[in-house]
Amino acid sequence: DGEVFKVMHVDTGEFAAVKRIELHNMTEDQLNNIMVEINLLKSLNHPNIVKYLESIRTEEHLNIILEYVEAGSVRAVLDKFGAFLEPLAAHYTFQVLEGLCYLH
Repeated sequence: DGEVFKVMHVDTGEFAAVKRIELHNMTEDQLNNIMVEINLLKSLNHPNIVKYLESIRTEEHLNIILEYVEAGSVRAVLDKFGAFLEPLAAHYTFQVLEGLCYLH
């Protein structure tokens, strides 16, 4: 778990998403699991999977910097615009399935 922020790179003007995870109550096993996940994210390269950019660790936080996706998650789009018509639902389903196929 953690908070997600939209940030802008001051030199390039590009947007990114930063997932900030508090470290103060985290066990070593939990941190190790997150690092395994980060290493997996580093290796992924698919248009339907959000891209890992970098991570920055401070004493208090682990900041995971990811590609910013303007529309957000499918859930966020559904919450904002309501149910999809069948062609759009098929389009999103196809994209999700393509990502899942890549992962397997």
